[in-house]
Amino acid sequence: MSNCYFDQLIQYRALDFKFTLANTDLTEHVLEKTNQRAGTKQVCAFLPVELVERMEKVLSPLQMNKRQFIEAAVMHALDRAESIMHEVDMLEYAHSDKEEAA
Repeated sequence: MSNCYFDQLIQYRALDFKFTLANTDLTEHVLEKTNQRAGTKQVCAFLPVELVERMEKVLSPLQMNKRQFIEAAVMHALDRAESIMHEVDMLEYAHSDKEEAA
C-alpha cells in the first residue's frame, strides 16, 4: 500500500468532515420521505443483474446508497464526456458547414 497509515487516517478524517458538512444523510431522508421532490427527476434504466449485484457489493462496505453513487457517477461521466467533446472539437465541421453556406 503506497499511503502510510497516518496519511490514510488524516484523509479519512478530512473526507468524513467534508461530507458530514454536506449533510448527505439529511438529503437522503428528505428525498425518501417527501412526495414532492422539487428539482429532481427520476431516471430509470434496466441494468444487467450482475452489474447491479456488483454495485451493491461495492456500495455496502462504503455505506453508500445507489442514488448517491449513480448521481456521482453520472456527473463524473458527463464532465468527462463534455471534456472529450471539447478536446476533439466535435462540432468543428458543423461550424465550417454553416460558414460555407453563408
